[in-house]
Amino acid sequence: MSGVTAVPPRSPHRVASTVAGVPVAVEAAAFLAASVSHAGVRVPLGVGVVAEPVIVPATIVEGLIAAGFAVAAWASFAGRPWRWQALVGAHGLSAGGVLLGIAALAAGGGPRTGSNDAFHRVMLTIAVVALVVLWTPQVRAALGRFGRGS
Repeated sequence: MSGVTAVPPRSPHRVASTVAGVPVAVEAAAFLAASVSHAGVRVPLGVGVVAEPVIVPATIVEGLIAAGFAVAAWASFAGRPWRWQALVGAHGLSAGGVLLGIAALAAGGGPRTGSNDAFHRVMLTIAVVALVVLWTPQVRAALGRFGRGS
């Protein structure tokens, strides 16, 4: 082999990567649903239907955030050496995008709904908490490189 060390399937790095990837995949799905909803599509969920007013800028920003989370989830599940950076980047993009949405709606940039306001609050809280957790030494170490002799 070309210097790549195999990592056992249950190594701490693999477990941490999977544990990190699952909620990020859920975040990707949530932002995808929000993006599609702001494009005017009613999104059926098990407990109801998400239906938001058409707001094209929100569709674009939420779609980009969903893509960022999808890349971060893939990087985490695949054990890419840059997964920590992808996770931090996706949550930073999420926090910035949500703050932009909150500011735009506060300035009258679109119709407001209670469900959209709640989505903004919840997703901003998740992003901030995730960023704080990701920056702890323990999590940075747990998501450290593997597969390259570390």
